[in-house]
Amino acid sequence: MTVMSLPLLQTARIDSSRQILQLDWSDQTSVRLHALWLRDNCQGDCCRHPGNGQRLHTVLDLPAAVELAAIDLTVPDTLSVQFGPDGHNSCFSTDWLYTQSCDSIPARESGWLADSIQVWDSRLQLARASYPVIRQDNTALADWLTAIVRDGVAVLTGCPLGKRYGGAGRQPVRSVSGKPVAAG
Repeated sequence: MTVMSLPLLQTARIDSSRQILQLDWSDQTSVRLHALWLRDNCQGDCCRHPGNGQRLHTVLDLPAAVELAAIDLTVPDTLSVQFGPDGHNSCFSTDWLYTQSCDSIPARESGWLADSIQVWDSRLQLARASYPVIRQDNTALADWLTAIVRDGVAVLTGCPLGKRYGGAGRQPVRSVSGKPVAAG
């Protein structure tokens, strides 16, 4: 079995606000970690149950203004951090710190999603099409169907309501649950 080694920590520095720890690695990546997050994730026995690793505090138990007071890299594969204002000391494995980056998008394992599938995030813009248009325009229909395959959802407006669905005033429109939906 081959064990993959993680990159080595090259430099660590505290930014001028004393809120961000910048870590630079031998693979040319950089990681930024926030002081409050680091303090909340202290791995020491005073912060974690020795038997199961469960946190012994909540973030609300921490000082209101956590900051990075000092860092030390003299112990191999370990970053020691002193926090202010309470002087709490924490030691973090550099391998563990490398895996905690929030700055980069992790590589997806192949096989989970096809490359053509778009994973949603805050930038999702749902494709919209008009029913009368896609009935007449095959290109518009193809674009709308492609969006459904890519995003898993798309909006279709201007759909006619038949008798069964409240068209021509015959029956009230019903939701998926079967309960009448208020007209409006």
